[in-house]
Amino acid sequence: TQIMLGRYRTDVNRGIGWVNSFLFRDCSKSKSGGGGGGEVINAADEVGKPDAERQDLISMTKDEVKESLMRGEFLEVQWSNTVALAMLQK
Repeated sequence: TQIMLGRYRTDVNRGIGWVNSFLFRDCSKSKSGGGGGGEVINAADEVGKPDAERQDLISMTKDEVKESLMRGEFLEVQWSNTVALAMLQK
Protein backbone atom coordinates (compact mmCIF):
# COMPACT_ATOMS: atom_id res chain seq x y z
CA THR A 1 0.00 0.00 0.00
CA GLN A 2 1.39 3.41 -1.01
CA ILE A 3 0.41 6.55 0.91
CA MET A 4 1.46 9.97 -0.42
CA LEU A 5 2.51 12.08 2.58
CA GLY A 6 2.98 15.26 0.58
CA ARG A 7 5.26 17.31 -1.66
CA TYR A 8 7.32 19.99 0.08
CA ARG A 9 9.87 22.60 -0.97
CA THR A 10 13.41 22.04 0.27
CA ASP A 11 15.01 25.03 -1.44
CA VAL A 12 12.51 27.83 -0.97
CA ASN A 13 14.80 30.75 -1.89
CA ARG A 14 15.69 29.37 -5.31
CA GLY A 15 12.48 27.37 -5.76
CA ILE A 16 14.21 24.33 -7.21
CA GLY A 17 14.28 21.71 -4.43
CA TRP A 18 11.43 19.34 -3.61
CA VAL A 19 10.90 16.30 -1.43
CA ASN A 20 8.07 13.91 -2.26
CA SER A 21 7.31 11.88 0.86
CA PHE A 22 5.69 8.45 0.72
CA LEU A 23 4.85 5.72 3.19
CA PHE A 24 4.76 2.16 1.87
CA ARG A 25 3.11 -0.57 3.95
CA ASP A 26 3.09 -4.37 3.71
CA CYS A 27 6.13 -4.47 1.43
CA SER A 28 8.71 -7.14 0.79
CA LYS A 29 11.99 -6.90 -1.09
CA SER A 30 12.46 -9.06 -4.15
CA LYS A 31 15.39 -9.81 -6.46
CA SER A 32 13.38 -8.50 -9.42
CA GLY A 33 13.60 -4.96 -8.00
CA GLY A 34 9.92 -4.16 -8.11
CA GLY A 35 6.64 -5.06 -9.65
CA GLY A 36 6.33 -8.27 -7.67
CA GLY A 37 6.85 -11.81 -8.81
CA GLY A 38 10.50 -11.96 -7.77
CA GLU A 39 12.13 -14.13 -5.16
CA VAL A 40 12.03 -12.52 -1.70
CA ILE A 41 15.49 -11.80 -0.30
CA ASN A 42 16.84 -10.85 3.11
CA ALA A 43 16.84 -7.03 3.30
CA ALA A 44 20.15 -7.15 5.20
CA ASP A 45 21.80 -8.46 2.03
CA GLU A 46 21.24 -5.24 0.09
CA VAL A 47 20.93 -1.59 1.15
CA GLY A 48 19.92 0.67 -1.72
CA LYS A 49 22.08 1.45 -4.72
CA PRO A 50 25.86 1.77 -4.42
CA ASP A 51 26.66 5.13 -2.83
CA ALA A 52 29.74 7.15 -2.00
CA GLU A 53 28.96 6.93 1.71
CA ARG A 54 28.58 3.85 3.86
CA GLN A 55 25.04 2.74 4.65
CA ASP A 56 24.02 0.34 7.39
CA LEU A 57 20.62 -1.32 7.46
CA ILE A 58 19.14 -1.25 10.96
CA SER A 59 15.79 -2.41 12.29
CA MET A 60 13.85 -0.22 14.70
CA THR A 61 10.54 -0.60 16.48
CA LYS A 62 7.94 2.12 16.03
CA ASP A 63 8.71 3.34 19.57
CA GLU A 64 12.44 3.52 18.78
CA VAL A 65 11.72 5.52 15.62
CA LYS A 66 9.55 7.93 17.63
CA GLU A 67 12.24 8.32 20.31
CA SER A 68 14.91 8.99 17.65
CA LEU A 69 12.65 11.55 15.99
CA MET A 70 12.02 13.32 19.30
CA ARG A 71 15.78 13.42 20.03
CA GLY A 72 16.45 14.99 16.62
CA GLU A 73 18.49 12.06 15.33
CA PHE A 74 17.15 12.32 11.77
CA LEU A 75 19.55 15.07 10.74
CA GLU A 76 18.28 15.96 7.27
CA VAL A 77 15.05 17.96 7.17
CA GLN A 78 13.68 15.75 4.40
CA TRP A 79 14.02 12.66 6.61
CA SER A 80 12.70 14.41 9.73
CA ASN A 81 9.68 15.62 7.78
CA THR A 82 8.95 12.25 6.17
CA VAL A 83 9.39 10.23 9.36
CA ALA A 84 7.23 12.63 11.39
CA LEU A 85 4.46 12.52 8.77
CA ALA A 86 4.66 8.72 8.59
CA MET A 87 4.39 8.45 12.38
CA LEU A 88 1.08 10.35 12.23
CA GLN A 89 -0.47 7.63 10.04
CA LYS A 90 -2.71 5.05 11.69
